[in-house]
Amino acid sequence: MQKKTSSRTRALKMHTDTMVELLENLSELFPDCAETKDCLLFAKNVVVGNDKKLEEAVEVWCENMKDPLVKGCAKYLKAVESITRKPACVYHAMVYRDLDALETSSTSPSLRRIDLCAKARSSQMDAKAVELLREYMDDLSKFAFEALPETSKWKEIPMVPTRDEIQKDIQRRKLKVDGKRAPDSEKHSLSQGIQEARTAFCYARKMPSIEVTEDGARDRVAALASDVDGETCASRCRKKEATGFRVLSSAFPSAEWGDADPSEEEWDHLSKLIGMCTMKGSIPTPMMAGIETVANKLMQDLSSGKADLSSLSMESIGQQVLAGVSQEEMAQFASNIDKIMPALGSLQP
Repeated sequence: MQKKTSSRTRALKMHTDTMVELLENLSELFPDCAETKDCLLFAKNVVVGNDKKLEEAVEVWCENMKDPLVKGCAKYLKAVESITRKPACVYHAMVYRDLDALETSSTSPSLRRIDLCAKARSSQMDAKAVELLREYMDDLSKFAFEALPETSKWKEIPMVPTRDEIQKDIQRRKLKVDGKRAPDSEKHSLSQGIQEARTAFCYARKMPSIEVTEDGARDRVAALASDVDGETCASRCRKKEATGFRVLSSAFPSAEWGDADPSEEEWDHLSKLIGMCTMKGSIPTPMMAGIETVANKLMQDLSSGKADLSSLSMESIGQQVLAGVSQEEMAQFASNIDKIMPALGSLQP
């Protein structure tokens, strides 16, 4: 038995079918809208059945989803950029159900022609119809990104932080501006890196973000160190073996992992997440605090011009990192070096 159509081909058809269905529904709800009828006729008579037009349609859709949001149109802009390291875009407005930001920032000719945002606010659409419209938009984006070839520059789906992550980032930056001491959870860059990697993995897998308590963090570290047929779970996951993934997912039974093995993108995010979790569990807390403090200061000094790479002394940096680290902690670090080195390797791009 073999597949008769590729995943891309199916996604391409689903995107087009969904668009036609949406336009048909809008035409019924707004029978006097000539633009909606014209778009529906174009989709049925020109796009459907034309491979070139189908490819162009998903390319343009994904390009429009990447349009940057207009400055000041939403409160979450800085938080999204801070967390994802990329500007917030129309896709974020769509996922967050932000009609105002979507209307202000989208350059999509089709959405403007049918005046989608105005229709969503219209009294002709009740709450159920508006929610259905949002589902259509979600599906259109999902199928469009799946239908794009790997070579497309629009292929990567934007990472979408959870509302909780946005609130925490806003709070962290507000504390920094006010000159107050940020909570420990916001100071340590490794903890923040774990959170970002976890968000990226969950988004790539299309699953809700995993909330991790202190007990959950200990369970996670224990799961990574557990034996899987003679190797640790972390080692199996770094090799992209499904057996390791199953053991890791069992540490969070309440999370919606799904049954499928991870994709290449998911493995990449998971590998970085495992590497950082392994380091957090293997490097003594005082030593890690010293590493992060020195690293943050170096970044600030380099950014402000107080230091440059040629003037850095590795001996001095080492002394700063190890200040206050006991002999017992040094011994603990040395005993875990076999875990730490592979973990560092997994963080390389």
